Amino acid sequence: MILLSILFWLAVSVLFHEAGHVAVARIFGFRFGGFDTNGGFGVRSERWPARGIRRREVALISLGGPCASLLFAMFVWAYHLSPATLFNLPVVASANVALAILCAWPYGDSDGRKILDSVTA
Repeated sequence: MILLSILFWLAVSVLFHEAGHVAVARIFGFRFGGFDTNGGFGVRSERWPARGIRRREVALISLGGPCASLLFAMFVWAYHLSPATLFNLPVVASANVALAILCAWPYGDSDGRKILDSVTA
Protein backbone atom coordinates (compact mmCIF):
# COMPACT_ATOMS: atom_id res chain seq x y z
CA MET A 1 0.00 0.00 0.00
CA ILE A 2 2.87 2.38 0.78
CA LEU A 3 4.53 1.66 -2.58
CA LEU A 4 1.28 2.44 -4.37
CA SER A 5 0.99 5.70 -2.46
CA ILE A 6 4.58 6.64 -3.33
CA LEU A 7 3.97 5.97 -7.02
CA PHE A 8 0.72 7.94 -6.94
CA TRP A 9 2.31 11.01 -5.33
CA LEU A 10 5.33 10.78 -7.63
CA ALA A 11 3.05 10.77 -10.68
CA VAL A 12 0.98 13.67 -9.34
CA SER A 13 4.13 15.64 -8.53
CA VAL A 14 5.65 15.15 -11.99
CA LEU A 15 2.36 16.00 -13.72
CA PHE A 16 1.99 19.15 -11.63
CA HIS A 17 5.59 20.13 -12.45
CA GLU A 18 5.02 19.64 -16.18
CA ALA A 19 1.69 21.48 -15.97
CA GLY A 20 3.67 24.47 -14.67
CA HIS A 21 5.69 24.49 -17.88
CA VAL A 22 2.52 24.20 -19.97
CA ALA A 23 0.74 26.99 -18.09
CA VAL A 24 3.57 29.46 -18.67
CA ALA A 25 4.04 28.38 -22.29
CA ARG A 26 0.33 28.82 -23.02
CA ILE A 27 0.69 32.45 -22.01
CA PHE A 28 3.16 32.81 -24.89
CA GLY A 29 0.84 31.06 -27.37
CA PHE A 30 2.25 27.54 -27.44
CA ARG A 31 -0.04 24.52 -27.86
CA PHE A 32 0.87 21.11 -26.55
CA GLY A 33 0.12 17.63 -27.75
CA GLY A 34 1.42 15.52 -24.91
CA PHE A 35 4.35 14.47 -22.82
CA ASP A 36 7.65 13.44 -24.32
CA THR A 37 9.60 10.73 -22.53
CA ASN A 38 12.90 10.62 -24.39
CA GLY A 39 15.00 9.39 -21.51
CA GLY A 40 13.07 11.41 -18.95
CA PHE A 41 9.99 13.54 -18.64
CA GLY A 42 9.13 16.57 -20.65
CA VAL A 43 6.50 18.39 -22.64
CA ARG A 44 6.55 18.75 -26.38
CA SER A 45 4.95 21.57 -28.32
CA GLU A 46 2.76 20.91 -31.32
CA ARG A 47 2.63 24.53 -32.42
CA TRP A 48 5.56 26.89 -32.17
CA PRO A 49 4.83 30.55 -32.84
CA ALA A 50 5.85 31.58 -36.37
CA ARG A 51 8.28 34.12 -34.90
CA GLY A 52 10.15 31.34 -33.06
CA ILE A 53 10.88 31.26 -29.36
CA ARG A 54 12.71 34.02 -27.53
CA ARG A 55 15.34 33.47 -24.85
CA ARG A 56 13.15 35.19 -22.25
CA GLU A 57 10.33 32.78 -23.06
CA VAL A 58 12.63 29.76 -22.74
CA ALA A 59 13.77 30.99 -19.32
CA LEU A 60 10.25 31.67 -18.05
CA ILE A 61 8.81 28.41 -19.41
CA SER A 62 11.70 26.48 -17.84
CA LEU A 63 11.12 28.26 -14.53
CA GLY A 64 7.42 27.32 -14.60
CA GLY A 65 8.07 23.69 -13.64
CA PRO A 66 10.18 24.25 -10.51
CA CYS A 67 7.81 27.02 -9.38
CA ALA A 68 4.84 24.68 -9.81
CA SER A 69 6.65 22.02 -7.76
CA LEU A 70 7.21 24.51 -4.94
CA LEU A 71 3.57 25.63 -5.09
CA PHE A 72 2.41 22.03 -4.97
CA ALA A 73 4.65 21.38 -1.94
CA MET A 74 3.15 24.39 -0.14
CA PHE A 75 -0.37 23.32 -1.13
CA VAL A 76 0.14 19.76 0.13
CA TRP A 77 1.68 21.02 3.36
CA ALA A 78 -1.01 23.63 4.00
CA TYR A 79 -4.03 21.50 3.18
CA HIS A 80 -2.82 18.05 4.28
CA LEU A 81 -3.72 16.30 1.05
CA SER A 82 -1.82 13.15 1.90
CA PRO A 83 -3.68 10.90 4.31
CA ALA A 84 -1.38 9.82 7.12
CA THR A 85 -2.50 6.22 6.66
CA LEU A 86 -1.19 6.13 3.08
CA PHE A 87 1.98 8.18 3.12
CA ASN A 88 3.80 10.60 5.33
CA LEU A 89 2.91 14.23 4.52
CA PRO A 90 6.36 15.78 5.10
CA VAL A 91 7.81 13.30 2.61
CA VAL A 92 5.40 14.42 -0.14
CA ALA A 93 6.14 18.11 0.47
CA SER A 94 9.89 17.48 0.78
CA ALA A 95 9.93 15.42 -2.41
CA ASN A 96 8.37 18.32 -4.32
CA VAL A 97 10.90 20.77 -2.91
CA ALA A 98 13.66 18.33 -3.91
CA LEU A 99 12.14 18.03 -7.40
CA ALA A 100 12.14 21.82 -7.75
CA ILE A 101 15.77 22.09 -6.62
CA LEU A 102 16.91 19.19 -8.79
CA CYS A 103 15.21 20.59 -11.89
CA ALA A 104 16.44 24.13 -11.25
CA TRP A 105 20.05 22.93 -10.91
CA PRO A 106 21.94 23.64 -14.19
CA TYR A 107 23.04 20.22 -15.48
CA GLY A 108 22.48 18.28 -18.70
CA ASP A 109 19.17 19.28 -20.28
CA SER A 110 17.52 20.37 -17.03
CA ASP A 111 15.27 23.37 -16.53
CA GLY A 112 18.13 25.09 -14.72
CA ARG A 113 20.47 24.61 -17.69
CA LYS A 114 17.85 26.10 -20.03
CA ILE A 115 17.38 29.08 -17.72
CA LEU A 116 21.13 29.62 -17.39
CA ASP A 117 21.71 29.31 -21.13
CA SER A 118 18.86 31.73 -21.83
CA VAL A 119 20.12 34.46 -19.56
CA THR A 120 23.81 34.12 -20.43
CA ALA A 121 23.47 33.81 -24.23
